[in-house]
Amino acid sequence: MSKDIQFEELFEQLDQAIEPLKKAEGITYLEAVYQTAENIFEHKVLQENMNPELSQKLLEQYNNIQLEEVPAEVIRRAYQLVLLKGLREDEIQTNHQMTPDSIGFIMGYLVDKFTANTKDVTIFDPAVGTGNLLMTVHNQMKERESISMTGVEVDDLLVSLSYAGANLQHTPMRLIHQDGLSNLLIDPVDAVVSDLPIGYYPNDEGAKNFELRQDEGHSFAHLLFVEQAFNYLKSGGHAVLLLPSNILAGEVGKQLNAYVQQNGSLEMVLQLPDSLFKQKEAVKSIVVFRKKSEEVQPAKDVLISQLPNLSDAKKMLAIIKKLEEWFKNN
Repeated sequence: MSKDIQFEELFEQLDQAIEPLKKAEGITYLEAVYQTAENIFEHKVLQENMNPELSQKLLEQYNNIQLEEVPAEVIRRAYQLVLLKGLREDEIQTNHQMTPDSIGFIMGYLVDKFTANTKDVTIFDPAVGTGNLLMTVHNQMKERESISMTGVEVDDLLVSLSYAGANLQHTPMRLIHQDGLSNLLIDPVDAVVSDLPIGYYPNDEGAKNFELRQDEGHSFAHLLFVEQAFNYLKSGGHAVLLLPSNILAGEVGKQLNAYVQQNGSLEMVLQLPDSLFKQKEAVKSIVVFRKKSEEVQPAKDVLISQLPNLSDAKKMLAIIKKLEEWFKNN
């Protein structure tokens, strides 16, 4: 397969291999995505009871999908398309939907800038989902001696899809099938990046381990994940998180602000355009926190900005210049 292949063409090839497997095995599209990715990675059909004729046909399709010379970003975008098709077809809940590339690119740019002076970068996503955001961030990073990524996901299908995607892209990623709000065997990292699940955390007993829990009823999962980000950051490390735009307002905002002031600092709030969201209440922002360190000072100025339509190149260039100026002064 040519290294010049376009991601749309690669998507078509993957989809043509996924559909017959889905039909033959009587499984969902996303389950077929995972099994197809595993078959391609292993260079064989792993389904033992499959019709021999179909098995041979699929093997021929897999052999035509040679990914060794294809850039990781092309593979990621093609894999993203099959995941998007599966998420729509299988009617997956909102918290499992993928982060749009336009947002992932900005988050990747920020992680790259915050870790610019770190040769061996460690990145952690406590709610990794399909792994698409973590892969987007990885592919945005400039050349480093090493980039180590860890993702945690409680959903068994999603963590399987993340694993399969990392294999297809030949990108090492440590994946842990576990509740991202439990005690994790992870060393402190340079950066946490995540599109956090929004809503209530059903495990009231587990929430008792967090300062940002609610005194009565279920706690907010996204608040607990912010605290979890601080738990696994190195001193001076950054958390680049996608959160509800009203996260810093009201009683919840008071609680979060008090916690952040005690444990670090708020560095940046980039509100995403309303046009990206179906409902005004669902609007999110990229929020950046920094963990306290004796060796570094908090940012002189908290950057608060409303992002324009992300397809408006001229206005986005102005935002990038504003960000570059902020990094220069902080």
